[in-house]
Amino acid sequence: MVHNVNRALLFLALAALVSVVISETHRRPMPWLNAREHRRRTAPVERPGPWPVPNYFRDWRSAFLAANRDSDKQGLVRGIFLGDATALAPQAHDVFISAGLAHLLSANGLKCWAVATAFRSALAFALFLVSTQLPGILALRARTMLAPLARLGGSWLFWLWTSQSPAITRAVLLVTAKMLLNAVELRVDFFLLLVVQYLCSLIVAPSLWHSPGFQLSYGCIAGIIWFPRLLRRWRPQSSRWKTTLWNYFTISTGAVLGGLPCCLLAFDEVNFMSLATSWFAVPLVTLVIVPLGLVQMLLLAPGLGFENQAWSHAVIGWLGAAAATVAGLERQLLTGLLRG
Repeated sequence: MVHNVNRALLFLALAALVSVVISETHRRPMPWLNAREHRRRTAPVERPGPWPVPNYFRDWRSAFLAANRDSDKQGLVRGIFLGDATALAPQAHDVFISAGLAHLLSANGLKCWAVATAFRSALAFALFLVSTQLPGILALRARTMLAPLARLGGSWLFWLWTSQSPAITRAVLLVTAKMLLNAVELRVDFFLLLVVQYLCSLIVAPSLWHSPGFQLSYGCIAGIIWFPRLLRRWRPQSSRWKTTLWNYFTISTGAVLGGLPCCLLAFDEVNFMSLATSWFAVPLVTLVIVPLGLVQMLLLAPGLGFENQAWSHAVIGWLGAAAATVAGLERQLLTGLLRG
């Protein structure tokens, strides 16, 4: 089994190499004739436009943007949750760029995984509440069968809400592949699945080799997987809170370290500020702003009629104001850190 997997990876790696080389030989000017241009990765990479999703989801997205127009003056909530940059204040954008956190203002794979996890957690909590009313074996089977479906549904729903960017599409496909493999009882290491997707992407679209966003997304995910494994022997086991803090430290640091080589190759510079800012900025986004935006988004679903009820209108406004307050606080913290 191991030998077959290694042979398959070798075949994919060779196919990706051939695809990239053929693509490079047809580029004008040839990048290796200009080392500076090649190092800076200035070759344009076409980004596909949004997919033709049903108008229902476009209206859903528009309702969320409209509901936050008054409370989200700087456009941070709309940028963080759905990647909408139309109302993003230039000063706020510059602060996040200087802090090495520009990726937080886009709808990326991190948000997709956060929404998918939120759906799974919500279902697990609902099953916990009704578990006392169900036979033990039925509750266990329901949890085993429905939890992956909730994560899958959450990821695809987030994909439909956003602009269907390549990063979110890759994240959704990873979630789908993982669920399908688990459904047939085939346990595949996530890092291996990531490598396969990376190589297949280069085979299909070799121009992605010059896409900083493509390389950064895989670099960060690889760092998230690799760095905690590297330090696994020192992982504390004495208490749950120590383990939680350790996991948070290794995952956040791994994401930054995984993206540093890509930043150096793509932009000829490395922003080490993100090593410090990501410690508090990322949790505020994934644990506060995204959940608030998610609940608000669900209440704004067209056809449910919640937005026309007084209590729902008040809750939607409160959620938007709370998310905007946290986003503004995050900007102030980053501004103070940069000035200090």
